[in-house]
This record gives sequence, C-alpha cells and structure tokens, in this order.
Amino acid sequence: MTAFLVHFHGDMFAGAEVFQYGLAVDWAGNDSEQGMAFMARTAQENALGSSTILSQLTESTRFTHVTAARIIDPTKSSGPGTLSAAYTAAHTSPIVGLAIGNALPPQNAVVISLQAGTYGNGSPLRGRFYMPNFDENALSGGRLDTTAQQLYLDYGVALITELRAAGTDVVPSVWSRPAGTTSGGQPGRGLGALQPITSVRVGRAVDTIRSRRGAFLEEYLSQTV
Repeated sequence: MTAFLVHFHGDMFAGAEVFQYGLAVDWAGNDSEQGMAFMARTAQENALGSSTILSQLTESTRFTHVTAARIIDPTKSSGPGTLSAAYTAAHTSPIVGLAIGNALPPQNAVVISLQAGTYGNGSPLRGRFYMPNFDENALSGGRLDTTAQQLYLDYGVALITELRAAGTDVVPSVWSRPAGTTSGGQPGRGLGALQPITSVRVGRAVDTIRSRRGAFLEEYLSQTV
C-alpha cells in the first residue's frame, strides 16, 4: 500500500478567501500522485453531485482543484522527507454552490468528524475536516437545521464511498500523526500510521475556524469619549 495525502481546494467571495480540506488515502494500485489526484477529483465530483450538498453552499463558493502528495514517511509529522511534491488535478470548470442566500462569514463552517478505529487504550481515533461556509438559510435557531445536517453527512459518506470505489484497494483513512508534544505541552499519542475510516459524524453546532478568523485584516471604527 502507498499512502497519500489528498486535499480538496476552492475559494469563496470571488477568490478573496481560499479553503482546503483533506484526507489520507492508502492505495494498493500504484505510487503515482497523478493517478491518485485524478481518482480523487472524480470522487469529489461524484460526491458533490450525489449528496446535493451544493444546495447548502452559496454561489460565492467554488471548488477548483484537487491535489495529491505521497506520504513518504507517515512516522514523521512534518518537515523534509514527509511528503512528496503534490500533483494538481483541476476540475474542468469550477463547481459552484447553488444557494442564492447570503453566506455566513468565512470563519464559520460545518465540521465533518471521522472515526478510524481506536488507540491501544480503547479511546477512539478521530479526524475531521471543515467544509466551506454556507447559506444563512441552513440555520434554525442559530444551529444547522436537520435537513442541512443530513446533507453534510450524506456528502461525507459519499466522499468516502466514492474514493473506495475509485480503484482497487483504495482505503480512505485518518493519518494519526506520530506521538510528540501537543500545543498544550502534553505528550501526544499519535500512532504514526494511517487508520481506515469507519464512521462519519456531523453535529448541528456551527464551528469557528480560528486560523481563518485570525488571518483577517480588521477594519476598525473608533471614537474618543
């Protein structure tokens, strides 16, 4: 099996904001970044279509391309020798959201949570990715309404299913990065290996992508008092 890191890319608000989200994939077929990128592009196009998730994303959201890089050494968390150069497979034309309402701010997003087996102590091994922001009409009482929630779950399941069907022994996975030190200074517990995804979960609470919010150039008004 050859391990890949696949990312799905796009932009919002006429290119003013960009997004990407990704999955690890094991593949017994070959070790070609190009082959994986083409397969993942087809899987993405099929999943976006079959799940009707585009009905929840505004016309300012565009999916533009897919990249695939080979994970050279899954026991490393980053740095030289971790990933190969990525191959880019562009969609023939951007895939655009269909909702005509106002989009929420770009730091607001729905998180799709993944489970991929367990750690040695029995606790679940999880991953996640953030979808681009969505139409305000998908909210009910400040939370994602249940119809939209189901469509996001349908998309997550469809993406995993389409990747599995894209080739022989294609296994969508969570890359459990190697054990190290977490941002809180505590020992990490990563396995340094890929684990097959076993379930997908979507909640109703709207998440905030802090890195995207922190990247905004704020424009203040002020007044002396």
